[in-house]
Amino acid sequence: MLIFAASASIAAAAGRSFRAGVRAGVWTAIAVVPLTLAVGVFDALRQHAADGVWTFAGDVTSAGFSLSFTFVACVAVPVIGFPFAVFGASVAATLRDEETSVNSR
Repeated sequence: MLIFAASASIAAAAGRSFRAGVRAGVWTAIAVVPLTLAVGVFDALRQHAADGVWTFAGDVTSAGFSLSFTFVACVAVPVIGFPFAVFGASVAATLRDEETSVNSR
C-alpha cells in the first residue's frame, strides 16, 4: 500500500495539485492489477511444477482456488490501496499549500 501513497505524494508535490496525486494513484492501480495477476498465476504454476500438486500456503488445493484467489487479489489490492493514494495526495497537497503560504509572507 506504500506504493500508492508514495506515488500520489510525489506526484502531488511535483505537480502542485491534489488532482495530480489522485491521477498518479489511479495509474498506480491500473499498473498493479496486471502485475498482481501475473505474479499470482506465475506462483501457482511454479508451485505446481515443483510439487506436482496445486498448493496455497502449504496446503493442497485445487487449481480453481488458486486462480480465484488471484482474481480476488486483483480486485482487493486497488480497492484497499486507492484510499492510501488519496491520503498521500491530500497530505502532499496540504504540505505544499502550507509551504507556499509561509514563503509568500
